[in-house]
Amino acid sequence: MSSPTGHNRFAVLDVLRVIAVVGVIAAHFAWSAEWVTENLGQTPVSAFGGIAEISAYGFLGVHLFFVISGTVIARSAVGRTARGFVIARFLRLMPALLIAVPFSAVFIIIAGGADIPSTIRSVMTNLVLLPSLADSGWLNPVFWTLVVEASFYGIVALVVLVWGSSRRVLWRFAWVWLGAIIVASRADNDVLNTVLLADWAPFFIAGILIGTASSRADRAAAIVGLAAAGLLAVDSTLATMNPEGRSVTAIFVVVVGILLFVTASVWWAPLSSLHSSTWAFIGTMTYSLYLFHVIPGRMIAGWMLNSGGGVLLSYATGIGVAVALSIVVTRFVEPPLRQWMKTALTR
Repeated sequence: MSSPTGHNRFAVLDVLRVIAVVGVIAAHFAWSAEWVTENLGQTPVSAFGGIAEISAYGFLGVHLFFVISGTVIARSAVGRTARGFVIARFLRLMPALLIAVPFSAVFIIIAGGADIPSTIRSVMTNLVLLPSLADSGWLNPVFWTLVVEASFYGIVALVVLVWGSSRRVLWRFAWVWLGAIIVASRADNDVLNTVLLADWAPFFIAGILIGTASSRADRAAAIVGLAAAGLLAVDSTLATMNPEGRSVTAIFVVVVGILLFVTASVWWAPLSSLHSSTWAFIGTMTYSLYLFHVIPGRMIAGWMLNSGGGVLLSYATGIGVAVALSIVVTRFVEPPLRQWMKTALTR
């Protein structure tokens, strides 16, 4: 989730961001059993066949985002103060969220899914990523991942504040965090797992190792760390996000593939040297598209389906609206909003 320009922008990572968001969209449109059954009157496999079976693994796009985030955030933290790092991350995360939260609220009210007072309360708690403050729940089902992302930012900010922001500090921290996760996996302590962000830490740790390994010796050691993080990542994925009988082998293969592709994107010169302003914009836009593809995207598709619209037209319209909205927000809304926030925060 870095800015569209700068030394941390790899074109191949932007391509991987697109793959990640496409996977998530596919999972929500073609594999979400409750939604597909409600709107199409069929199971996902009955409605989409093999497409649904492939889409079942689209949820791993979230995990790909986390590995990319670990890589990019570790690199962008180098040389920053804790305050500068927090401000930079806030300015990346918040502008699109400021649009997505009220958008979600408006569409939910239009759909008759909630009354106005409770929805307004939800807007406030969702903006600070703490819906439990008013027992309101998430307005949009994808918002929960932002809590994970923000928690990772908080961990990195604490490391920078206490130990500094050199590449070597972040490299060493990744190993300490990995060791702590291995211990926590044995201890089975809920408080410890929460503090360590245990369910998602393997993906971020892998990203940090990829992003901070600069020498041959570092990269040789990182391969060992990546293997350990990968095994922990598969284990946590099966424990937290495999309720629908997906293939363990397929999940293992995809997780390994994620680590290999991100590693190659950063370590292999023919790929890491690729830069593109076009892909930088598209990669940046994936954040907004991730926020908007369910509400309003999937909601619009559902309305059309229930009004007798065809599946192809309904899906194309819903996804098309989400893409168009994401382009507008990324190009025209986020930049001035981010600049205004930056001015306010850096006075």
